[in-house]
Amino acid sequence: TVTQFLTDLAGRTSRLSNHGLIRLIECTDPALAVMIARDRKTSTLCRPLGDRHLVVPVEHDNAFRKAVQTLGYVLPPNK
Repeated sequence: TVTQFLTDLAGRTSRLSNHGLIRLIECTDPALAVMIARDRKTSTLCRPLGDRHLVVPVEHDNAFRKAVQTLGYVLPPNK
């Protein structure tokens, strides 16, 4: 019983991973989210999540804001 418990515990500790803090960006429509996620300036700074959201690691926040601005969009200030 103890051996099985430890085996289960070892398996469960490796099934989740933490990738740090993120900023969740909601786009008004799916086409805009796809366009930003695929643009050469922004694609390395964000990842799509669902059809209208983008995930931006906090360490890429400033670079993402600048890149989105070059596309003609403005990201509201941090809350």
